[in-house]
Amino acid sequence: MNRTEIVEKIEEFSRECAKTQYTDTGDVWALFSWIKTELTTAVRFESRGCFVRVIDGALFASAMLADGTKDADECEVTAPESQEFLDEVNAEFGTSYKFEEFAGR
Repeated sequence: MNRTEIVEKIEEFSRECAKTQYTDTGDVWALFSWIKTELTTAVRFESRGCFVRVIDGALFASAMLADGTKDADECEVTAPESQEFLDEVNAEFGTSYKFEEFAGR
């Protein structure tokens, strides 16, 4: 199961909790919110020297520093380096990005 499928399952489960009027929904929502945040956290692509994450369908990247940590500067990807890079991203996030769909390529 990829990240997108996990988020969809969490959202589906949360809707079911709301329908059944689960009495402790505040805690459930807080947990789901935390999990969703964790799943949208940047993923390290060490061979590419960057971290990547997807936010509302948009692809974001930040550089990997010499010590292997994530640079604080993050920007939306408008000109990916190749379809191979996007294929790696697609496999990790369950997305279907195509090189020709990016404006800055």
